[in-house]
Amino acid sequence: MKVLIDNVVFYIQKRGGISVVWQEIITRILKEKNVNVKFLEYGKTINVFRTGLDIDNTKIINRNGAFFFIKRYLNPKYDSGEKFIFHSSYYRTCNNKNAINITTVHDFTYEMYYPFFKRLIHSWQKCRAIRKSAYVVCVSENTRRDCLKYIKNIDESKIKVIYNGVSERYLPIKDKSSLQLPFPLQSYVMFVGDRTHYKNFNLVIDFWKKSNYNLVIVGSPLSITEQTMFENLPDEKKYVLLTDIPNDRLNEIYNGAFCLIYPSKYEGFGIPIIEAQKAGCPVIAYDSSSIPEIMGYKDLLLHELSVNDIQDKVRYIENEDNRNRLVAMGIEYVQRFTWNNTYMKLMELYKTAYNSKN
Repeated sequence: MKVLIDNVVFYIQKRGGISVVWQEIITRILKEKNVNVKFLEYGKTINVFRTGLDIDNTKIINRNGAFFFIKRYLNPKYDSGEKFIFHSSYYRTCNNKNAINITTVHDFTYEMYYPFFKRLIHSWQKCRAIRKSAYVVCVSENTRRDCLKYIKNIDESKIKVIYNGVSERYLPIKDKSSLQLPFPLQSYVMFVGDRTHYKNFNLVIDFWKKSNYNLVIVGSPLSITEQTMFENLPDEKKYVLLTDIPNDRLNEIYNGAFCLIYPSKYEGFGIPIIEAQKAGCPVIAYDSSSIPEIMGYKDLLLHELSVNDIQDKVRYIENEDNRNRLVAMGIEYVQRFTWNNTYMKLMELYKTAYNSKN
């Protein structure tokens, strides 16, 4: 089977959930002996997940990176006299008549939360890719429902749900005495990932300022606007910001945390939720989009986006029995989310698409 993987996402973002997914897929497909795989790229990239991959140069098809800000929206050409799977990391298809296009849809945040002109090109590109693809992979049932909602008159039978996974690097550490933590054990809460407005980072800050907990933020550097949230704080209010940390280090931080607070209004999947749960860290998250589908337990779902509701959930897991029960439930539930399962289901789809193409 011949496969062309479009690594365009590594040139669009420096880090991010899609890059995580793509790295995990590539790590596994490189080990396949019966797959003739090549990768479409645009030269050097600073993406932290691409730099961690070891791809032989003979497998890379390099395109000129000039005017990439335009090329990222154009469907690439590829000459092949035989059929092949084309799977893009970010909403592109191949026009070759022998290409079997597959598109992965991660979410519909642009359609839901971005202003008209900002979402216009993104939504056009996404819709075009979905319509031109033989199969569409959605990362959750909620994303599948959104796909049917926003992309009208699509053939529902070509949409397949394949859940994301979670790295095996995340696991409970029994002996926590040797952990290198930013604050004492269970004395801090966490916020992980992107801080776009619908993620409600400001709500976590409001809770933290009224609580007795320290705060660990994992993600990109603070913007100028965000920095103002931390001005004129009393000495006892402490926080740290961690950027570009590896899985092993993040696993340690999860293991030492009291909980992860994740009040996002919308997630296509929500990888930090299952990372934390797999590491034995309770998760407080908002009851919306794919989050109830991914979390597995309802005890810590926020029914309103308020400091009071977060405080109620925190008090609930300050009870040791409640906390231990939810930690155990989370660890058990996330066993269904593995990158090996994700990859195996994707390869099954590749084979189905490949064998059905005349």
